[in-house]
Formats: sequence, C-alpha cells, structure tokens
Amino acid sequence: MLRNIMLVAGFTVAMTAPGFAAEWFVIRGADGCFVTDQRSAGEDAVSKAYASEAEATEEMKAIAACDEANTNLDPDEDRDTGQ
Repeated sequence: MLRNIMLVAGFTVAMTAPGFAAEWFVIRGADGCFVTDQRSAGEDAVSKAYASEAEATEEMKAIAACDEANTNLDPDEDRDTGQ
C-alpha cells in the first residue's frame, strides 16, 4: 500500500515539474528592449513568454517595437560622430 502511495506521489510531482520551468520575457524599457526571466509589475512585456533565453533573444530581433528605428526619439542624431 505504501508503495502505491509513493508511486502516485512520484507521478504527481513529475507531472507538475514542467509548470516550474523558467519563462523568458521580452521587456520594453526606457533604454530599449531586453530579455529577462523575472517580470516586475511596472514593466510591459511586448510578447508572449518563451521557453528559453535564446528563443526570446531571437524573437526580440523581429519585434517592431524593439527596433532601434522605432525607439530612437531623435532620428537626426548622428551617433557615429558623437554629435
């Protein structure tokens, strides 16, 4: 009987383990977008949660809101010459 209870408890723990997996978010901040595994209340996620950091980083490149052209408030600013 104890063996059966332990077996059921083991299966229950194994089934809930994927629920504890890390989620990665693309967050848009004042300085642009970044990838993080912790989402604060004041931060806005610009996409869904991703299973890996590499997947979130790759998707961040395709998000229009994270493109530098969309986040640069002064497009006339010449970054190469430092002016």
